[in-house]
Amino acid sequence: MFDLILDEKLDMLITSPQPKEDELSKYYESEAYISHTDA
Repeated sequence: MFDLILDEKLDMLITSPQPKEDELSKYYESEAYISHTDA
C-alpha cells in the first residue's frame, strides 16, 4: 500500500507515496484500518 521513508532532515517517517487529500477517507473506512484508539 504505502512505504514509510525516513526523512533524516526532519527526523521522522514520511508516507510514500502520499495519498491525495480527497482519497484519505477511504483508508479510514477500510476493514484493514486499525485506529490507535482501538488498540
